[in-house]
Amino acid sequence: MEQLWLTLMLALSVILGLSSGDSNADRHRTIHVKAGQKIQKAIDTASAGSEIVVHAGTYREQLLIKKDGISLSGKEGAVLAPPDSFVRNVCSGVAGPGTQAGICVAGSGIKMDPFVTEHRKVVFVQRAVEGVSVSGFQVEGFSGANILVLGADHTRIAGNTLIDGPIYGLLSSGSRFTTMGENTISSSDPAAPGIIASCMDNFEGAYGAGNDIRFYVIGLCIQTNGAVLRDNDVSYTCRAAYADPYVEGIRLTSNHFGPSYDACKAFASYGVTLAGTINALVEGNTIEQTRNNGPAAGVWVTDDPCTEPSLACLANPGATAVSKGNKVVGNKLFDNDLDLWNNSTGSGNVFKKNKCSTSIPKGLCRR
Repeated sequence: MEQLWLTLMLALSVILGLSSGDSNADRHRTIHVKAGQKIQKAIDTASAGSEIVVHAGTYREQLLIKKDGISLSGKEGAVLAPPDSFVRNVCSGVAGPGTQAGICVAGSGIKMDPFVTEHRKVVFVQRAVEGVSVSGFQVEGFSGANILVLGADHTRIAGNTLIDGPIYGLLSSGSRFTTMGENTISSSDPAAPGIIASCMDNFEGAYGAGNDIRFYVIGLCIQTNGAVLRDNDVSYTCRAAYADPYVEGIRLTSNHFGPSYDACKAFASYGVTLAGTINALVEGNTIEQTRNNGPAAGVWVTDDPCTEPSLACLANPGATAVSKGNKVVGNKLFDNDLDLWNNSTGSGNVFKKNKCSTSIPKGLCRR
């Protein structure tokens, strides 16, 4: 009798083990979407942790991902384009009234300030969506951001081609530890550049590497303390990398910036702008052909009077944000109208071991 009981218990444990394994496999299954099918339907039916593989085809949809661990990957030729009509979701209106995002990765219980400029500022996230990955897509022509990460933690946006996002190619806001890597972000018509290719306005953690950006007014918009941006190639922009007032501790290393964009001649062109930025490191970058009929410089360290509307200045309008403690070291600058320009009143801004020939004030290139 005892032997029979042991045999039954062993059989039951095997059955339960198989059942648990099948459940786990189902929970983390791979779903394939082919041309003519709906990607959003696959997202809605998927369990957390599932992989969704989208095959070649043009899909006229807006996508919303709110489940943890979803991996959404596009095969070569997978294109996401605006639908004929939109359904309002949490990403609607973030980049301005009436705007829509192409792929929206969003948490729950998100509270945002009303729109004033740039994008709606996230002030609170009740629950962040975790560990979402989006890769391999061509996303084009959405009115807000082609990809918008909102109230999400540890999101990876990699290997995508983002075209003709008129306001943002990629925006991450109110999130933590967003990674963007090896994306191509561009405007197809050089006469009509988008405004901002990539911007990360996170609570913490912003990392970008190996991205290729062309034909935007601003290439890299930096609004996250401690952001790390390296090995990116940004060309044909008015401001290749722009760090906002009061942003602290960013790292811009080993990037290539330039040439600047001819359409920017109506106003200033800069490779790297530190405007009221604190304790930034700008190191090992190559900055070339930043030119203009007016002001143009490879690296510009300045104060921001906060007299014009910007998200960073809304809390202290009219109070000058002073750049201080910034280090511009070991960069290579050439064929710029001006290589280095420091007109900040702040203390501790260091220019050292840069290979360049022109500066204001004079002598910054010889240190």
